Amino acid sequence: MLSTLENLQALTDAQQVQLNWLQGNAYARSNNLIAAQEAFDVAINLNPVHTPSLVNLSMLQFQSGNEFSAQEYLDRAIDVDPQDLDLLIWQGQFSLLREQYPASEAAFFEALQIMGEYDTMTFKRMAVLRAIIVPLQMQQKDAEALRYSQIIADTPLGQLQDSFSNAVAMFQAGNLEQAAEAISRVLERAPDHAGSNSLKGLHRYAQGNYQGAEESLAGLVTAETSSPEVVKILAATHLRLNQADRALSVLAEAAAIFPADGSLLAMMAVSQQSLGNIDEAIVTFNRAIALQPDSPAIHFALAGSYFMNEEFDSSIGQLNRVLEINPNHDAAKLTLVDIYMNADNPDQATQLANQWLAQDSQSVGNYNVAGRVAFRRGDLGGARDYFDATLGIDSANIEARLFLARINLDEGDYAAAESDFQQILNANPANLEALSGFLALGDLSQSAAAKVAEVNRIIEEQPAEFIPPLILAQ
Repeated sequence: MLSTLENLQALTDAQQVQLNWLQGNAYARSNNLIAAQEAFDVAINLNPVHTPSLVNLSMLQFQSGNEFSAQEYLDRAIDVDPQDLDLLIWQGQFSLLREQYPASEAAFFEALQIMGEYDTMTFKRMAVLRAIIVPLQMQQKDAEALRYSQIIADTPLGQLQDSFSNAVAMFQAGNLEQAAEAISRVLERAPDHAGSNSLKGLHRYAQGNYQGAEESLAGLVTAETSSPEVVKILAATHLRLNQADRALSVLAEAAAIFPADGSLLAMMAVSQQSLGNIDEAIVTFNRAIALQPDSPAIHFALAGSYFMNEEFDSSIGQLNRVLEINPNHDAAKLTLVDIYMNADNPDQATQLANQWLAQDSQSVGNYNVAGRVAFRRGDLGGARDYFDATLGIDSANIEARLFLARINLDEGDYAAAESDFQQILNANPANLEALSGFLALGDLSQSAAAKVAEVNRIIEEQPAEFIPPLILAQ
């Protein structure tokens, strides 16, 4: 859209004013505020009484934190055309943001009066109806606020929005099946409802249906119009489907529009890492850290890139930084002791594990780290004690149960190992390590056919997108 507008040629000053106003809006939507300001300034220079540009300039100034200039442009627009609809709506919003509730109410009311003469119940009118409720409530005009709420509730758009809001609330509360039903009801009435289609994509992603999530989101997400959060979900979906190049493309476009969002850069680095471009990933992770220096997740991911590049000291440095920010980051602890074990420095790994346990003897993560170190040192009895201690605190801890299963396999106690694997699969049928161990147990205990049959049963009871056990069974 921007490239089309930039290539258009105006034949008259009036056309040029309109063209610059359109360009300014396009730049503003793409978060290029400087270019938007320049475009609106050109429009105002050509026509000092162009109300839409004056309104947009007021919005830009407010967005930049300059309330005085925002008020100046707003006053100029009011002098030109006090009955302009978009001016009144912005005047109401501006007054509301400045906690000038009577002025906000008056502006929104006047906008509704104008729309009432010709406007059907559009999204703009719905937005103003919702907006006027806030200044009314702040002035304790509850009866009037209730009247507007009832007007909204009685409209098809209001009912649709309420249904969508209920679906969002269910999704956020973790009631995924109820959310799916609510989304379906909205889409039956409005198949193109963008919010519900986006939520459907998020729901499918949460269920592990990444192909379905991609189908729901791909047609909706564009870097220019989507929030960074939805772009990240689509990129994560591409990564889950081993489409790192597509994830990188989506993220690069969004990062150009939202340059201050470090998590977009971090996901770009993950995509580069997945493509094997480790040096590029390290550079991108460091750019992300410059924006979000206290993000343990980004430091941890950078540590992984350094490890892949065999820059072990740099990896250790990043892991220590993670633990400075979050002393309870269990994944960083596990990775750190693994690096020392791989470097034939088990004493350092043991020292760290003991140090963390001394600091917090009730931490499941600390017991798992200590158990992992003992297991790798061949001290199966000590490892068992640590993992039993974990289960004493958290009986559903999968990591401890997996290690106990491996210890039982090493010691030849196949019945105990089978019990451990079965407990994990009952809670999490998609656990790859448990499935692998379960099938390996079949070979060791001469019961391979029975174990394959059990995995086939798991497959049949899961949704069609359930892939891990199918791959293992094959």
